Amino acid sequence: MELSKQQGSKKLEYINILRGVAVLMVILVHTSQSVKGIHFITYEIAAYGQMGVQLFFILSAYTLCLSMEKRGASEGLMPFYLRRYFRIAPLYYFGILFYGFCNSALKFDMLNFSLKNIAANLLFIHGL
Repeated sequence: MELSKQQGSKKLEYINILRGVAVLMVILVHTSQSVKGIHFITYEIAAYGQMGVQLFFILSAYTLCLSMEKRGASEGLMPFYLRRYFRIAPLYYFGILFYGFCNSALKFDMLNFSLKNIAANLLFIHGL
């Protein structure tokens, strides 16, 4: 049993490698934007680092599908989605409170903290 667990984690090791590449791509694009006087060609190549976000999303979707295939089929969809919700929502809601506090305490004008925006974020419909 222990051997198959090691083989399973080795089999998906490439996903962690690709996640690392995605992170490095995002760092590259942000770093290139803050460096003054960078050569045009270098800047254009570094701009492809924005693809790291899409790569990370694709990898996340792939691992989520693997997780659903492994656990979702045996336990049903509702427990799977509830587990995903409680993995994401608490920290997300904490972030809303934290940024709300920063907005009021530090007088950040760039944050949109209207009641409509807060409600949309709480319901996860802010992108619609």
